[in-house]
Amino acid sequence: MNLSLHVTDRCNMDCGYCYYGTHGMKSASFETLKAAVDLSVARDKSTGLCFFGGEPLLEQPLIEELLDYTDHIKKNTGHLFNYKMTTNGTLLSEDFLKTARRYHMLIALSHDGLMTEGGRTYSNACNVTGEQIEMLLRYQPYAIVMSVVTPQSAPLFADSVHWLFERGFRHFITSPAYGVGITWDEVSLARLEQQYKELAQLYIQWTKTGEKFYFAPLEAKIASHTQGADYRRAKCHLGFDMLSVAPDGKLYPCTQFVGDEQYCMGDVFTGVDSVQQAQITAFSCSPKICEGCALEPRCVHTCGCANKLTTGKIDCVSPMQCAYEKMLIKTADEMAETLYRKRYRRFMQKHYDPNYAVISLLEDQLKLKGRI
Repeated sequence: MNLSLHVTDRCNMDCGYCYYGTHGMKSASFETLKAAVDLSVARDKSTGLCFFGGEPLLEQPLIEELLDYTDHIKKNTGHLFNYKMTTNGTLLSEDFLKTARRYHMLIALSHDGLMTEGGRTYSNACNVTGEQIEMLLRYQPYAIVMSVVTPQSAPLFADSVHWLFERGFRHFITSPAYGVGITWDEVSLARLEQQYKELAQLYIQWTKTGEKFYFAPLEAKIASHTQGADYRRAKCHLGFDMLSVAPDGKLYPCTQFVGDEQYCMGDVFTGVDSVQQAQITAFSCSPKICEGCALEPRCVHTCGCANKLTTGKIDCVSPMQCAYEKMLIKTADEMAETLYRKRYRRFMQKHYDPNYAVISLLEDQLKLKGRI
């Protein structure tokens, strides 16, 4: 069972594109998080925990208390745990990174590079320094960096990815901003498309020089071609693959749904409402408007989270999302064709060697384990 634990609603930042809107002041209790773990242990043989927020490191002692509890379960029962955290990085410390290393916790840093204006809000007392980035990458060389692109910041998108690359990041997850107050028009979408073309050139350059990296948006579209039916089966199933646990213990199908009572699927104390879960999962399917589209097998039109943020309905795709998917597939295909013709080693390994995908971004980190 995979759980996204909303440790707290609180955040020490105020990013304009955040789908949380105005952050509340609620934090989970240890009893609530313990009940979430117990629910998973009773249901499955393994548990995936993602510490989320708000900013989860505002509740670092609570997180460490829960880690001790899961360690006790593991030692006594053999139950398997894996851990992740999404953080803005402002509160990262060497002590916590040592804890993360001890539990093999993967850190995903939310950082927009040069695209701070128009979206991400820092203050002098709340910023991610170069020293913190260097410290994170010293402990986790393949830590994920997650960036959000707004219509205003789009012209800096490619430069931002390159800036983050130069600072040592090699695993990139990027996405356009969605939700209230975010408007993508033809002009801003055209700018975004141009940025993806520039990123494709960077991708080609890094591949030529043998860099080991992962740029999620383009990798996924290449995989949608090379993996075919396997890719479609691996798509997220809303309300099934990972459940979000609100600070009060209520269960929701994903992070964007927390607090929306119509999508509540039970709670950690009484269990999952299987009827509600089945109804929500059933909605996470191909919308009728997409039937017959040649790109349908390669599109994320079934993402209930994106659909809810852009249209208010989990089974309705926005024109913006449709345009975005088309530009992404076109850019990825043109780039991949160039790389395939040249048979560049890194590209062929990444997308045509089934064993490479398992070890590619983790092998160096495993080699470094215990040497920091």
